[in-house]
Amino acid sequence: MPANALTIEDRRFSKFNATEQSSGRIDISGEYTVTIKNGGFLPVPSVSFNVGSMKIPDTDVELISQKSSNVGTIGPGSSKDMTLEFTLNGPSSDLRSVTYTACGGEAPELNIQEQAAGILLAIGVDSTVQVSSPSPSCTFPQQPTPGPEPPESPEPPEEDPQPPEEPDPPQQPEPPEQPPEEPEPPEEEPPEEDPDPEPPQDEPVDLIIDDMSSSTDDGEVTITVTVSTEGLDSGNYDTRSVDVQLVDDESNVLDSDSKTYSYVDNYDNSEFEFDRLTFEDRTNVRADVNLTEPEQLYENDTITVEATEDTGGGGGNGGTEPFSWEIVDAEGGEDQADVTVSTTGVGNREDATADVRLVDANTNEELAGDQQSRIGGFDNYTFEFRNIGLQTGQSVDARVDANILQPEAAYDSAEVQIVGPVVGGLELDSPIPSMDEAADEQTNNWG
Repeated sequence: MPANALTIEDRRFSKFNATEQSSGRIDISGEYTVTIKNGGFLPVPSVSFNVGSMKIPDTDVELISQKSSNVGTIGPGSSKDMTLEFTLNGPSSDLRSVTYTACGGEAPELNIQEQAAGILLAIGVDSTVQVSSPSPSCTFPQQPTPGPEPPESPEPPEEDPQPPEEPDPPQQPEPPEQPPEEPEPPEEEPPEEDPDPEPPQDEPVDLIIDDMSSSTDDGEVTITVTVSTEGLDSGNYDTRSVDVQLVDDESNVLDSDSKTYSYVDNYDNSEFEFDRLTFEDRTNVRADVNLTEPEQLYENDTITVEATEDTGGGGGNGGTEPFSWEIVDAEGGEDQADVTVSTTGVGNREDATADVRLVDANTNEELAGDQQSRIGGFDNYTFEFRNIGLQTGQSVDARVDANILQPEAAYDSAEVQIVGPVVGGLELDSPIPSMDEAADEQTNNWG
């Protein structure tokens, strides 16, 4: 799995309004929404989204041109929605196809150029895509519909001038005696209708903590909280979030996590796992669970956790030493740079992996990179980058992007300046001897 990976999960017109005028033109307005997901296990900061062009195929008509928006940071495994507004007025001959398709609730095909970008990575799309239109609002001119023409009436047959003589009617037998008629049963009156019927009741939304448990391994505690919901409307496509916090007896926050869901109705046994926790004393730990959409709901549960032995490591926000990751020092020089990093809260037997990259601060082009793993974490460990490859006399303002991948994902950055090699291998600030000093030095060498 990559450290961070952006993908565009969904494209839709969250709003699509169209009005066709009798003059032969169509007014269109709406909102174009995409869902951007980070499929990696590191956060992607400063994510931006840009639509260079959204064009109707086989025409020069653009719904959107050169619009962008800042999305912000997208956490690992999380998604965020980004929306751009658009308006357009044009001839019906160019807009009718895409308008009628979107107004029918279907997904029109559009030629699109768009890009989602974050620090160190970007994805671009230049292709024909389908954009769904789940809730259009459209108005078209009323035109009379011709009805069917009445069939031609047949010509009446010619009348015979002398009608035929009618035969004598046959004698009818006398009808038999009929039994007396039985009285009809009285009509039953229909039941009275309730003038104010009660509307059907929707199923109430409920937030449920299915389970909260703990386990201990090698002096560290893992707490798992399992959450479900009931009664969420499957037709509501808004993004929803569940937040979980662990607190101790004194309401100190031990750890927290959140998950974002899209295009789902109920959350079924969604697990939140908090590991590498240590406790000096026997402690009651409470889980505070909040559902933020579509309603504000809260539930909590409490378990008792036994004290753990101190194994020399920290880990987790509930340990004896909180986890941290930082760049201690960063120095640039002649076609080289040194970056010193440290961790705290990593156990003596835990494996820590760090990835450090040098990039051009102006172009985000990678200059050099290295990845190292160390048992027990990093204590003032220096990543050395040599022979970076700058040109003679070149100077680069570089940024250090330092990610620790395990035991926890964390990020830190710093700035360094790197210069290219000096001409002829001489230091620019080296003193150049005068002619007299050079002659004296040569005489001394000859004795």
